[in-house]
Amino acid sequence: MTTDQELVERVQAVDVQAFAALVERYERSVLAVVQAELRDPKAARKVAKRTLVRAFRQLSKLDDGSQFGPWLLKLARRQSINAVRAMPTAAGAKTADGQQHDGYDPEWIEHEHMLGLVTRLPDEDRRLIGLRYFDNHTVPEIAALVGYPMDQVTRRISLAHMRLQFWWSREQEL
Repeated sequence: MTTDQELVERVQAVDVQAFAALVERYERSVLAVVQAELRDPKAARKVAKRTLVRAFRQLSKLDDGSQFGPWLLKLARRQSINAVRAMPTAAGAKTADGQQHDGYDPEWIEHEHMLGLVTRLPDEDRRLIGLRYFDNHTVPEIAALVGYPMDQVTRRISLAHMRLQFWWSREQEL
């Protein structure tokens, strides 16, 4: 499997297909980061697309292609925060079908809360969790993508998972 570093170098050498491979690799993680901030699927898809376009335009500024994932997720978070700031304040949230959302759907609240916890992880851990749980890559695939040994990927994902469980349980006690 081609590493992020190799794909970034190919993109910087004007290989648009290489960027398509990067998009395929990270688009779900970008959407998850944006969705955690916006809480509106339609708006999140728009901001995620804008983020990917911006990433393509700014890729020449990235010195270390192996850091593409964390760099992209930071960019997604900044873009989503900017989008939230630009939104008019609404009386209540709307669901994707335009219905008023009362904010009391426990499953929706738990989902959004977990996404918020994931955004608190360090960049590299967030990248690995995103690749594993949002983009459904296997550990061997992730190891090949990020250039780490499989045992290191497994260990980091396990530690991030334990951290998320700790934060979740601690906040449930409050």
